[in-house]
Amino acid sequence: MVTSATIADERRATDGAQPSTPRARWSFVALIALVPVIVAVYVGLPAAAAEAWFQVVAWTSILAFAVGMRRQAAASTGWVLVLTGFVMFAVGDLLFALNEQVFGIDAFPSTADVAYLSGYPALAIGLSALVRTDPVDRGRTALIDAGIFVTPVAVAGWIWFVAPFATEGGVTTVERVVSAAYPVGDLLCIALVVRLLAGHGAGRRSSDRGALRCLVAALAALLVADGVFLTITLHGDYVSGGWSDGLYLASYCLLAIAATHPLTRHAAPQRGVDEVSLSTIRLVLLAAAALVTPLLLAVQWWRGSEVTVPLVVAGTVVSFLLVVARMSGLVQALEVSKSQLRFEASHDLLTGLPNRQLFATHFDEALSTGEPGALLFVDLDRFKAVNDSLGHHVGDDVLVEVATIMRNTVRPNDVVARLSGDEFVIMIRSCDRETASAIAGRIVEHLQVRRRSGHVVLAVTASVGMVCWARDTPPDQAHHLLRAADHAMYEAKHAAGNQLVIVAA
Repeated sequence: MVTSATIADERRATDGAQPSTPRARWSFVALIALVPVIVAVYVGLPAAAAEAWFQVVAWTSILAFAVGMRRQAAASTGWVLVLTGFVMFAVGDLLFALNEQVFGIDAFPSTADVAYLSGYPALAIGLSALVRTDPVDRGRTALIDAGIFVTPVAVAGWIWFVAPFATEGGVTTVERVVSAAYPVGDLLCIALVVRLLAGHGAGRRSSDRGALRCLVAALAALLVADGVFLTITLHGDYVSGGWSDGLYLASYCLLAIAATHPLTRHAAPQRGVDEVSLSTIRLVLLAAAALVTPLLLAVQWWRGSEVTVPLVVAGTVVSFLLVVARMSGLVQALEVSKSQLRFEASHDLLTGLPNRQLFATHFDEALSTGEPGALLFVDLDRFKAVNDSLGHHVGDDVLVEVATIMRNTVRPNDVVARLSGDEFVIMIRSCDRETASAIAGRIVEHLQVRRRSGHVVLAVTASVGMVCWARDTPPDQAHHLLRAADHAMYEAKHAAGNQLVIVAA
C-alpha cells in the first residue's frame, strides 16, 4: 500500500546524490575521449615501445582505481575483488611480455596463463558481490533475463571456441584444458555482467550508475578482446601489438575512469519487490537473443559445417523455457497491477480504509439485507491545531493512528471508512441500539491521540454522532441516515467535543 510516508522515504532514498557539475561532466567526457587516443598510440608505436606503453598505462590505471576507492572509502568486497581480477590480468600481461620480449619463451601454457586464469575467479566473485548488494536488484526477473541473453552466447562459445580447441590435433590434455578455460571464464563473466545489467534499475543514484557503466564498458572491452584473441589464435594469425591487444588496454583505461565516479560503498537492503516491467529496448534484445540459438543451426548448415543439432536444440529449449517464465512473470505482474489499481480506486491511500465510494457500496448492501444497524459519523477534535503546529506529516501520522484505533475497536464485519480530511464513518452491521452504543462509547474512550509541540501537548479526540436504522429500512434512506449522523456529530462537537450524541433516524 502506498502512503505518504512511503513516498517520503523513496524521495529521501533517491535524493542522496548531488547532481554533477558541468565541469565534472566535461572532465568525464574528456577521459572517455582519451581512451581511443591511448589505444592509437599503442598501435602506432614500435613493438618494444608499445609494450612499455601498455604496461605503464595498465598499471597506472589499476593504481588510479585503487586510489579512487581509497579516497572514496568505497572499498567494498565486490569492488576490491574486481580490482584483484584486473591486477591478475595485468600480471599475466607483464609475464607474457617478459616471456616474449626478454626471455624469448613462446610456450603454451605458461606462467602468464596461470595469472590470467587466476583473474577470472576473483573477477567473477567480485561481480557476484556487486549483484548481491545492488539496492535496486530485480531478483528473479533479472536472473531470467540474464539466462535468455547468456544461453545463446554459451552455445556459440562452445561451437566456435571450446569444441575447436578440444578437437584440435597435436595438443596435450593440459593445453586443451587451458584453451577451454578461457572461453568458460569469459562466459562466466558475461553471465554475471548481464545479470548485473538486467537487475540494474533507475532507482540507483546517477553516480553509482556511472561507476557501474564504466565497469561494464571495461569488462565488455576485455571480453571482446578475449573473443578476438581466441578467434585469431584458432586460425594461427595472432601477432602482438595489434588492435585486439588495444582492446585490453582500453579495458584498463575504462576501469580507471570508473574511479572518477563515487562507487557503491555499502550493501543496501533490497526492496523486496521484483520489478518485472519490460521496456521496448529490452523486449527487442530478449527476442533477438532467443532467436540466436536456432539461427546458429542455420549458419552451420549454410557454411557446410558439422551441424551440432543436440547442442543447438538444447539451447533452443532452454531459451524457450526462459521466455515462457518471463512472460509468466509479466502476466502475474499485470494481475497484481490490476488489483493494485482496483484497491487505489476504492481506498484511501494514507490509511488504507475504504473511501467514500466503496463505503456507499457497503452501506447499500447492508441496508439491502433488511437487518438493523447503526451509522457513526466521526470528526476529530483539534486536528487542525496538530497540522498547523507540527506540520502535515505529523497530521498524517495521527490519521493513520486514528484509523488503526477505530479498526481495532469495531467488530470484524463492521466497516470503517475515511470520507475526507479528518472525517470518518463507521457502519455497524446487524446490531441493536445497545450494542451500537457500546461500540461507539469505546471509540470515544479509546480515541485519544497525543502529540507534543514544545511544552504544549495537543490531544486529538473524537466527536461522534450516531444514528440507528430499524429492520427492513429501504436502501434509498442511506443519504438521510448519513445526514442525520452528520448532524449528530456537529451537536457533539458544539458541546465541546470528545463525546457521543445519538439521534433518531
